[in-house]
Amino acid sequence: MICRFLLLAVLASALPIKLNAAEPAKFEEATRAPYTSVPEKSINGKSIADIKKNVQESWDKIVFRKDGKPVEYVVTFSTSVGNFQVELWPDVAPNHCRSFIALAQSGFYDGLIFHRVIPGFVIQGGCPIGTGSGGPGYCVRQEFNKKLHERGVLSMARAQPEDSAGSQFFVCVDEAAFLNGKYTGFGKVLQGMETVDKIVNAARDGRDRPLEPATIKSTKVTQKEAKPKTAGQ
Repeated sequence: MICRFLLLAVLASALPIKLNAAEPAKFEEATRAPYTSVPEKSINGKSIADIKKNVQESWDKIVFRKDGKPVEYVVTFSTSVGNFQVELWPDVAPNHCRSFIALAQSGFYDGLIFHRVIPGFVIQGGCPIGTGSGGPGYCVRQEFNKKLHERGVLSMARAQPEDSAGSQFFVCVDEAAFLNGKYTGFGKVLQGMETVDKIVNAARDGRDRPLEPATIKSTKVTQKEAKPKTAGQ
C-alpha cells in the first residue's frame, strides 16, 4: 500500500512551481482543514484536538523579529539513537516555522517515530499515528521557496495537494533537486548529521519502514542570537 505522504518524484515533477515570499499570517489564513479524517489521539497519548488548540493559542506569540532584530530558532531532537539540531528559516517559510515551533513546544513530536527511511534520500517522521497518513488536525498552506533540497535540509512532507502539509517532515541525506520548488524547505541540520545518517541506514522492509524505528524522545525549541549578515549573503 502506498503511503499517502510518499515523496514521489513522478508526482512532484508533475506539479507547477510556485515560489512565495510570504509574511507570517494568522492561523486561520495560514492553514486549512485537513484532507483526511483526524485521529482522536496520537500514539504518544496526546489529544490531537488539544494539540491544535495549543498551536492556535501560541501562533501569534511566536515572533521572528524583536526590537527590529531577527529572532532565530533552533530545534533540538533527542532520539533513541542520538541527537540532532536544526535551524529554521522563517524568512522563506514563516508559517511552516510557526507551526513546527508550536507543535514542538506542545510536545506533539515526543514519542513519535521516524516511520520512513530511504538511504540516499530522506528520513521522515512526525506522523501522530506512525503510519505516514496522519496529521495535527490542520494543514499549512504551501510556502514553496528558492531553498535547495540538499543534504541536511528540513522540509515538509505532503500529499498531492500543494496545501496538504501538516506535521510530517523529512530531512534530506543527499541532494534531491527534483523536490526544489515543490516542497517547502524550512530549515537545515546544524549539528548531528551522524544521527540522521544512523536513522536512515536502519534495516527496513519493502515499504521503507524501519524494522526498529528510531523514536523522537523529545524536542526542545531555543532562540539564538542572530548573526549579522556579511556582504553577499
